[in-house]
Amino acid sequence: MWSSASDSDEAYKRHKEAFKLRFIFPKTDPTLGRLFSVFDLASKVIHCSIFSIAGQARDLSFRYFDIKGPRDPALIRTFIYILGAHELMVRAFAGAFKGFLKDEAAVDQEFRVFSERLQRHRDANRAFAMSDISQEALRKIAKKKI
Repeated sequence: MWSSASDSDEAYKRHKEAFKLRFIFPKTDPTLGRLFSVFDLASKVIHCSIFSIAGQARDLSFRYFDIKGPRDPALIRTFIYILGAHELMVRAFAGAFKGFLKDEAAVDQEFRVFSERLQRHRDANRAFAMSDISQEALRKIAKKKI
């Protein structure tokens, strides 16, 4: 359905109806709600929007890959953000398959270990990963809790 959404007006309408965000990310599910925040930010930055233009227009130059090198704080920040998005996806799938997995205890244990390790890396790298962000932006991030 997604790949054929541009075939006709009717196909596009079917696609829009089937993929409404309220169905994919119901507000009643806290994990999917957090995952929506990740999806929404990524969508704004990737697709043609004021957010993507603002990200590219710094210093009046356009960059297709914003990481400046291996010591760029954005590299670790982006990597941890991506891992966090995957953590939310796994959490959503684990919830969806609850009761159907052969060894839920083992899955829960492995996921708990992964989540704890990810949090340790977030904590250990927070100062460096955020070192290039202004204090004003950090205050806004803290309020939004993305």
